[in-house]
Formats: sequence, C-alpha cells, structure tokens
Amino acid sequence: MLVKTGTGVLGVALMSLFLVFCHDAVTQCRYFELKQISVSGTDRISEERILRQAAVSPGMNALSVNLSLVRKRLLAHPWISEAAIRRVIPSGLRISIQEHQPLAILDLGRRFLIDDSGKIFKELDRNDPRDLPIIAGLGYSDLDLDAAPYLPALRSSEAIAATAFEKSPVHSSIYKAAVNVLLLARRQAAVLPNGHIRSIQVDREIGVTIHTFDRTQTIQMGFNDYARKLDVLKSILDFTENTDAWRWGEIESIDLKNPDRVVVNLFRKKEV
Repeated sequence: MLVKTGTGVLGVALMSLFLVFCHDAVTQCRYFELKQISVSGTDRISEERILRQAAVSPGMNALSVNLSLVRKRLLAHPWISEAAIRRVIPSGLRISIQEHQPLAILDLGRRFLIDDSGKIFKELDRNDPRDLPIIAGLGYSDLDLDAAPYLPALRSSEAIAATAFEKSPVHSSIYKAAVNVLLLARRQAAVLPNGHIRSIQVDREIGVTIHTFDRTQTIQMGFNDYARKLDVLKSILDFTENTDAWRWGEIESIDLKNPDRVVVNLFRKKEV
C-alpha cells in the first residue's frame, strides 16, 4: 500500500515537473516572440502610448502575455472606454480599443469631461479639447452615481454625504435632461449643431437653457419633450430664412418651455 502511494506521489511530482518544463520551454521559445503588434481604434491616443500603457513590446513571448492584465492596464487610461486583446499565433498580438467620445464639459467648480453616454471619464486638463459645450448650474448631489464612476475619489465628504440622501425626481433627472438636449442637438445637427452651443445652464426650477455663440442668444427648453421642441426651433429657423421680417441674428431669446406657446424676443435696435 505504501509502495503504491509513494509511486503515485512520485508520478504526480514528475508530471508537475514535466508540465513546468513544457511551460518554460514554450514561453521562452523564440518561435513565439512578438513580431507584429497591431493597434486599432485609436484617434486621440497614439499607438506608441497604447503600447506603453499595455506594457507590451516586440520581443516578448506571445504566450506569456497576460491578456486580462493587459486589458486592465488599457482600461486604466482615462480616454479608453473599452479594450480587447487577442493573440495571433505564433508571433502576433491584436489590440483593439474604443475611446470615449467627449460630449461636453461639466462645470462643478472643477471641470470634467463627459462622454456621449453621459458618464464623467476624466478631469479637464490643458491638453483636452475646449471647443465643447459647457454644462453649468449643477452640484455633485445632482449626479447619479452610475453616471460618475470617476468622481468618488475627487468629491469632498460633504458632497458624498449629499448624494446619500434620496433625490427628488427633478434632482435625479436634471443632469440627464442636459445630456439629452446635447445628444438630440447632435443628432439633429441641421437644427442647432453642438458647435453653435456655448453652454447649457441647468436650473431646478426652470429646467434647461441653451446659450449660443450668436450674440449670447438664449433658448429656454424647460423640462422634457426636447425632440418636439427642437422641431419647433427648426420651424422658427426656417421661418427666419424665408422672411424679411426678422433674421436669426436679431433674436435675443426663445422661450420653448411650452412648445404650444412659443415666445420670441428680438434684440432692441439702438436709436441713432
């Protein structure tokens, strides 16, 4: 019995040593050295920066690369929203990434970039784009935690405490309202392109107000039904293009809070 047990233990030990030898032989074999590393999906981030972030380089053994760890390294970069890595045996590696698409700058006292899903993905720095609409008028307590995974380490204890309280329906939707307006404006670019929007001012009482670059014009959107309100705005713009009564540049403000009763105010002409 002892002989059989000893033989079994010895067999397992020998098999383990053999597997370790095979693993070392394969992972150190020059046949599997990385010669081709392809990177796709980059726009803002350079391929060189991607490889540094992933910590992979030609000459490494393709089979020794921990794909899960490489993906985690890539996702740690603030501009990368998704990443996929695949081996191409015997000597290749394919890295595919998806970058965040910035939608706006969120001003909370400190400024952050949000993407087109409404998520905050990084704090604004001097190398980031500045030609984006600014969302202002919100506080930390107006944000849903699932929309701000980047923020917990940055928020003060008072701000974290504020998010712990149950929010009213207005509080929970006010941020989404501002994001929704920008997304609709992007889709209906012929109506009011995001490039024409200087800022989105959010107020818990009156809702969303758009400020454009054209002589600081304001468009009061209120709450909800934004697609219909943008259709009404398009009708107003079409009217200004086809009439001599007044032009778009003469409009000071448009009140669209009630799309069935639109109020248009014109700039007062200076008396000569």
